[in-house]
Amino acid sequence: QPGRTGIRLVAEHAGPRRHLVLRDLFVHDVNGDLRKEHEGHGILFESIGTGYFDGLVIENCTLPKTDRNGICGVAPEGARSRGVVIRGNLLEDIGGDGIKPWGCAGPLVEHNRLRGGRMRCDDYAAGIWPWDCDDTVIQFNEVSGMRGDRDGQAFDSDGLCRNTLFQYNYSHDNEGGFMLVCATPEYHCEGTVIRYNISQHDGIKSARVFHLGGPVRNTHIYNNTVSLRPDQDLPLLRFTDDEGWPDDTRFANNLFHIAGRARCEFGRSTNNAFEGNVVYGALAGCPEGLRF
Repeated sequence: QPGRTGIRLVAEHAGPRRHLVLRDLFVHDVNGDLRKEHEGHGILFESIGTGYFDGLVIENCTLPKTDRNGICGVAPEGARSRGVVIRGNLLEDIGGDGIKPWGCAGPLVEHNRLRGGRMRCDDYAAGIWPWDCDDTVIQFNEVSGMRGDRDGQAFDSDGLCRNTLFQYNYSHDNEGGFMLVCATPEYHCEGTVIRYNISQHDGIKSARVFHLGGPVRNTHIYNNTVSLRPDQDLPLLRFTDDEGWPDDTRFANNLFHIAGRARCEFGRSTNNAFEGNVVYGALAGCPEGLRF
């Protein structure tokens, strides 16, 4: 059914809805619509008009098989809920997107486990990603088993977001890859930091590991460890056009262990910088600073 949801919290009309806590809940088998424009959710927090949340905590919940999404927000553009924390949840067999904060200032997404996402939808979906948020922190999460390459990544820094931080996460065996950073001229994405993460066997077998698409700006990627299997042959770095190209992307002190084969596809991206990275294995199109 379109819009079917296990739990729906609504902040409607003016002012905040304060100090709401969802804890230790079991939300399962939600057969919502799999189309993004009619999507269902396991847990949904929704802002309407000038309403917003102040102090919303979703923690230690278990969500097996919810369609289309797991834990997500919806808000009008420019809305800003505060004190949103999504922590310690287990999501399994999710039809589309796993965890998506939307319309938040400083949301914290940590210590969650997502096992199997984009299991049934045909449109674009990723594991954990913000939309229209500033200063998001995504840390200590484990994402595995994302299917397909539309988008199919474990993590995504997406549109209308500034200063998103991904750190200390573990991503493995995701068909679409490890990380997407994307924007369009209408929907900016600026100041993303990706650090201290582990990506293992992502991009099965030929998708990509890092994908930067559109006019994203000022992306810093450092101190990450990436490991590829012997049977993988794929882009380690893929830059693509979406009415603009990525600009000012910096890779520093990353370790890339390539047991198979990998390559770099820079397109017409600009101001890429590489320093102190270490590569073991076969990497084609390798720039200065991205070699052992």
